[in-house]
Amino acid sequence: TNALPILKIMTHCYGPDHPNLAINYSEIGYAYFELNQYTEALSYYRKALDIRRKHLGENHIKTAWTYDSIRKIYHQQRLYHYELEYLKKCHKIVKSWYGKDHPQVADSYLNLGCLYDDLQEYDKAIGKLEKALAILEARYGDKNSKLVYAHKIMGVVLKNKGQYQKALKCYHKGLQIAESLFGVKHIDVAGSLYNISNLFFLIKHQKEDQAYLQKTLQIYRTTSKTPNNARISRYQVVLAETDKSNSRCVYLSDYEKSLFYT
Repeated sequence: TNALPILKIMTHCYGPDHPNLAINYSEIGYAYFELNQYTEALSYYRKALDIRRKHLGENHIKTAWTYDSIRKIYHQQRLYHYELEYLKKCHKIVKSWYGKDHPQVADSYLNLGCLYDDLQEYDKAIGKLEKALAILEARYGDKNSKLVYAHKIMGVVLKNKGQYQKALKCYHKGLQIAESLFGVKHIDVAGSLYNISNLFFLIKHQKEDQAYLQKTLQIYRTTSKTPNNARISRYQVVLAETDKSNSRCVYLSDYEKSLFYT
């Protein structure tokens, strides 16, 4: 990476813990993160964290973002308890820095909700997601795309907890907002439709399941820029498997929940 020789020069000029070096360490850490070289990424992020804690203090927002960078590494490694430690530190700073009703705080609650879902601590996940929704609804009403995501994640958690009717209500709410914001043929609408389809499959409502899958596939066919889009092919396989045996592999679990990064 081009940042390494620059880092060497800056270290020689300013010393190893100059505040400006935190930026370089973070950039190098991010480069390694993108290359899936997590040990190297963690090493550089920790150097950035040490500098920022020394010069800016524990409660500065840049310290929080460095905590957030580190927790993403642990998330990719599925080390969720380590991730939780750093996410809690980040959340505490963000809440203090912006105030308890700021959208950035809502984003942090969403991250916590997702993480508690990964840890199968569903009641804690629901509590965090409720706080996120309260902030977003008070700020935006139904006029922000983050509400689509928040309702989707709440639906996922409720589904994982076995509360299917409540999950279905959340999915429909997310779908309603998505259609209002983006129109009925948007890719995010397709994601909401698929979530509803998959829930109907779980509760063995095959007719509704197939109807929502067909709607999902139709949107992808009309929005895909290439005729052989791989995601379209996977939807077609799902439909075919459902038609044949009333059982299917869930190929598109990435649409159920993708981690929201602040």
